[in-house]
Amino acid sequence: MRRSHQPLTLAFLDLDNFKQVNDTLGHRSGDWILQQVGEALKTQIRETDVAGRLGGDEFAMVLPDTDEFAARNVLEKIRLRLQAVSHAEGSAVSFSMGAVTCIVPPSSVDEMVKMADLMMYEVKNHGKGAIKYQRV
Repeated sequence: MRRSHQPLTLAFLDLDNFKQVNDTLGHRSGDWILQQVGEALKTQIRETDVAGRLGGDEFAMVLPDTDEFAARNVLEKIRLRLQAVSHAEGSAVSFSMGAVTCIVPPSSVDEMVKMADLMMYEVKNHGKGAIKYQRV
């Protein structure tokens, strides 16, 4: 970002009600949903993007050279694909995402992580199953 002077988006994804899937449908169903999340991320992002599981039911995506408009587009595609997977499996899982797009480099990576995490938790605290963005 500092070299290219291009925007950078960091997004966090959390599976809502995931524990309920493991408790009611079993861990096999939970594992299948996690695999589908990984597959959706892999197929919806570019080769220059990075996505990974942070642990449990949380994932992150780093989208270099991605402004807020492009981030909204890709994250909404991911959310809709995951929603279809969840419904096909018959689960009550929804997907909360928080994203921050930095137009200028943040003072630290930790600052950017905190902002994306805050956006995700704002979604979770206000109904879940949506995406919240911040541009800095």
